[in-house]
Amino acid sequence: MTTNKLYILLLFIAAPLFMACSSDNDEGGDDSGVATQFAPSKESTTYFANGIDFGANSGEQTVTFTTNKRWTALSTEGWCTVTPGKGSADDGTMTIKVSENKSYESREAVVTLKTGELNNYITVRQGGAGTAKIHLDAPGTLEQQLGEDYGNIKELILTGELNGTDFKFLREHMLDLEGLDLSEARIVSGGDSYYFNGSEELYTETDKVTDYLLSFFQKPKV
Repeated sequence: MTTNKLYILLLFIAAPLFMACSSDNDEGGDDSGVATQFAPSKESTTYFANGIDFGANSGEQTVTFTTNKRWTALSTEGWCTVTPGKGSADDGTMTIKVSENKSYESREAVVTLKTGELNNYITVRQGGAGTAKIHLDAPGTLEQQLGEDYGNIKELILTGELNGTDFKFLREHMLDLEGLDLSEARIVSGGDSYYFNGSEELYTETDKVTDYLLSFFQKPKV
């Protein structure tokens, strides 16, 4: 008789513990037996499908959705943040913010929105600032030092020494420049021919603005 009473008492003690563990292991924060439902709003559908694009300035974009589970959101990059970082099934709203991009290079982050067992992703892209100041460690290295995103540059400030290879690259690949500052740069001889005038190849000469050297750009600052 005493044994049966002890067994019943242990059951009463164990039952709350079992319920607590079951609740803690529920990833969605709701009934684990309920299928996860997730649907972005009409305005936010394109963000999940195509991502979000920002300019170089700081900015933000609100994303809304409906879900029947608790959710969390996390960005892969520090310059891109999500607030709030979590929410309940009744509050499907988060704001993605980006800080100012002072580099001329574009950058990318991925925001992961987890609802229950589902992961949903938003790619966040931010353009470069458009102004680059480059010091050439050696003549002929402009292309290598600019990197792959030189097409984003609108204002270019160059220091160091430039030869024919550098001016050839400027002439052939950077025709969309709106500003070019060479006031702290030096022209030196060497490198590739920067221009063919119809009869001969032209090369840079040290400390000289030779024919057609800057004809690709209307108003460079030299």
